[in-house]
Amino acid sequence: MYRRFGINAGKSQMALDAVVFLLSLIKMPLLLLLWSALSALAMNAMLMNWHKPGRYQGGDA
Repeated sequence: MYRRFGINAGKSQMALDAVVFLLSLIKMPLLLLLWSALSALAMNAMLMNWHKPGRYQGGDA
């Protein structure tokens, strides 16, 4: 998504996670959902920080 639309991997993953969490409100206990949300935020923060343009191609793209 970054190459085509310029959308950061962490931000797009966070958006997908938000949809999943909203849908899971129907079935999951709230406390379990909050722990899952906390871990998803931590992982997405690392994705946003580590996934920089050109990092894996060896250039400054």
